[in-house]
Amino acid sequence: MGTSPRLSEPTAFWKAHPELLPEHVVACTGESKGNVENLNVDFDPEPNAPVAEIIKRLEAAGWTRTEQKESAMGHDLQFRKDTKRIVVSTILGHKRTHAMFTWEELPGEQADP
Repeated sequence: MGTSPRLSEPTAFWKAHPELLPEHVVACTGESKGNVENLNVDFDPEPNAPVAEIIKRLEAAGWTRTEQKESAMGHDLQFRKDTKRIVVSTILGHKRTHAMFTWEELPGEQADP
């Protein structure tokens, strides 16, 4: 994570897996509810390609990209690994790119053999 002051501490999952977050992000808010953990971050400093940085980090850690959508507002990405899902939504147009990371343990699903 970036060296700028954090506004919030990451939740347990994100704290245990800093390798999934791009370098130079600052945690803004974190929230945990049952099997879902959210972390909102800003890039500081802003990289040339923030979405590519997100994809590179998650795929390098063995997460499979299952969905990618782009709009004028930003990007929506989904990744899967066993019975877990990470959804990342980015918002462009601010001073910095803002990314919302959501980790979720999917109920009632079996891990891949």
